Amino acid sequence: MRIYWDAIQKFLDKGDFLEKYKENSLLGEPSRALVGALSSIAVDLSDDYTYELLAYRKEENLGKERVIGNIRDVVIQFPDHTFSSYDFEQERELIAPSGPDPVFLGIRGENVEKLKLFFSELDIEEELESYTIFQTNQATGAHVRNPSADLSPYAVISADCEIVEAPEILQGGHVKTLIRIGDELKTLMCFEPTKQLTHAVRELFKGDTIFIHAAVSEDGSSLSLEEFIVINLVDRKIAESPMCKCGMRMISAGSLKGYKCKNCSNRSWKPNYRRVTTFLLTGQRYYASASAQRHLTRPSSRELVRNRKKITEDQFRVNLSEK
Repeated sequence: MRIYWDAIQKFLDKGDFLEKYKENSLLGEPSRALVGALSSIAVDLSDDYTYELLAYRKEENLGKERVIGNIRDVVIQFPDHTFSSYDFEQERELIAPSGPDPVFLGIRGENVEKLKLFFSELDIEEELESYTIFQTNQATGAHVRNPSADLSPYAVISADCEIVEAPEILQGGHVKTLIRIGDELKTLMCFEPTKQLTHAVRELFKGDTIFIHAAVSEDGSSLSLEEFIVINLVDRKIAESPMCKCGMRMISAGSLKGYKCKNCSNRSWKPNYRRVTTFLLTGQRYYASASAQRHLTRPSSRELVRNRKKITEDQFRVNLSEK
């Protein structure tokens, strides 16, 4: 099972990884696909798992637009039957792929019977070939080691960090800040498609402490944020130009020169400090929007859920005729 955990938690070089398997392997030359296949064979779902119902298209429909008329309504009707099926923040359905592959839709959930019921309620005009229900590691957080401050390329870290610089909003709506993890300084990136996560990162102040799940970049210089928990928030005050006695707001007189009033020439060395409120709460977890979450990311609906019930082999595969 070590191969499985290594594959989802860090980078595996295909050459080094398969060297020890060459003598007994009939699977051909090393490739990324072979690493993935061998890792999936060794999957360990003893801690947690979920299910995904995949419905397949008939060959004559491949490449055509997928049309499902009532996903939002069915999600509202059966809120506990699936997870990550609809992003209400973006008003975007999440169960249908966009490419020309043979999968028509994929629905993720905790319970086989509830998945089948949810599927039966969808308004699908296209005739489908079949469907299969798989046991998976999706939404289990299996890629996260808790805690881990391994900063090697491609690793996913889970560690306390301190905000060293105030977050900066970049072109395109991305946000970056400088953090300290132990003795290391790293750039923490939060990308615009994560939506609600970028909004939360913008609220952070220098000196705040958070616990992060983040992926290390290829060169190891930066981290891509997946989610964070607030550990401690510093007192939030912003320095601003003081008001003059004449009622006008002063302006900066230059570096280390204090402030001056353009109206009456009065001067001041001290700024005013304005207390800032924030929606961030200590102990609260902040996630990316559903449409931007990785398949392995544990969504808020599964934050305290661990699914360990067993089902029989016969239940894994079901035919469309049962719909």
